[in-house]
Amino acid sequence: MSSSSGFDAQIASRLTRIALSHVRREQPNTIVHAPPKSVHPIFFGSFDWHSCVHSYWLLATILRMYPRIGEAPAIAALFAEAFAKEVKPSS
Repeated sequence: MSSSSGFDAQIASRLTRIALSHVRREQPNTIVHAPPKSVHPIFFGSFDWHSCVHSYWLLATILRMYPRIGEAPAIAALFAEAFAKEVKPSS
């Protein structure tokens, strides 16, 4: 898949590697004075949680657009680890 914007599988692969390299890496956080993972259990990576959310969105979009990309297994593994199925409380 390619578009007139030039976004193709090669660029998607590059962006994927960048996002995967930082979404699970805790960064120092001087605003809260607590480990980032304790404040934002999923979105603790990147420079701040907001950037991490954007990186997860990027990875999800790339996986949707290029499901056979070489990094697809790494994205799937990250999502499986980061997101849990919703568990409904028993009545």
